[in-house]
Amino acid sequence: MGLLFSINSLFAFSRHHSLTLLSDLTFGVIIFVTFYTTKLYRDKECKGVISFAKSHNFIVYSFFFGSIISTIVKYIYFKYIDPTLLSDVVFTQSIQNFQTLGKTLSEEELQLFKDFVVHPLNFCFQFIWLDLFLGAILGLILSFFIKKKTTSSQKEEIAEV
Repeated sequence: MGLLFSINSLFAFSRHHSLTLLSDLTFGVIIFVTFYTTKLYRDKECKGVISFAKSHNFIVYSFFFGSIISTIVKYIYFKYIDPTLLSDVVFTQSIQNFQTLGKTLSEEELQLFKDFVVHPLNFCFQFIWLDLFLGAILGLILSFFIKKKTTSSQKEEIAEV
């Protein structure tokens, strides 16, 4: 998950607009991998039975650890590999978004916003919460399809053991 989150982020914050489209494709792969790994966890580790809550927790934990790994990769990338990316792409795009909405920022607000956005650590930590939120929402949806109750034959097998 950490690798997929990292790839998704690097595509999303690319200087090339064609690569930003790959971010959407990568998010689709994240959804598929999440479903597949949770189903595999249910079948292999939980002997084919998993509750909605356990499935949801597995997905949220996967997203949490994936976001931690991704945050480290993003920090290294934004701090050492391409340190001007945040100011060149992200800050400029954010200002354009403000202007599109008809919002204007004073010089002081602009400087505070730039100081916050341009620092890689501040910028990267924002995405841990976003990834956790997305994991929680995705977990609610996918867990509905992955949950599986015990059947009467499974209950008998458990009782015999």
